[in-house]
Amino acid sequence: GDPADVYALGLVLYACACGDAPFPASSPMEWLTRHVHDAPAPLAPRAPAAPAALCAAIMACLAKTPGARPTARSLATDLAALAEPDALAATVASADLRGSATG
Repeated sequence: GDPADVYALGLVLYACACGDAPFPASSPMEWLTRHVHDAPAPLAPRAPAAPAALCAAIMACLAKTPGARPTARSLATDLAALAEPDALAATVASADLRGSATG
């Protein structure tokens, strides 16, 4: 996987996780400028039900330096591990606990 493909997947996963772009902007030019110069908005506070490991994997995809991004293969391995039944059960239990503490 090309680092640009991993970055693009990170953008899509970020939007799927929280329903918004990692670079809020009021114009296309501002959006492009923010992609180049700004760090993405932290995902975890914007997607509190998402597992911390998923948020970390998505944020790693959005690293500014291409060499700092995970390879497509390592990202696929990490995401597959998160899809394991035990990982999903822990995620649901954690979200249930957070929901009961606030609701």
